[in-house]
Amino acid sequence: MAIALTKGVRTSLLLALWSLKDLQTLTWNDRGTAMTLGYWGVGDVLGQSLSGVQPDQMECKTHSEIKEIF
Repeated sequence: MAIALTKGVRTSLLLALWSLKDLQTLTWNDRGTAMTLGYWGVGDVLGQSLSGVQPDQMECKTHSEIKEIF
């Protein structure tokens, strides 16, 4: 199932693998400062099981779509 996202929408990576387009992944340090983990594009696959980072979040950089693949 594909999920449409608009620019600026943030969501958790959850326990799934995602196929995506134009997303940024974020985490926070002990002081609550956001830190960018990376920028991802077409053909990339994201998932908490791949990053091993908690907390984590993905933010849509453009109108985009993500699709759960696992």
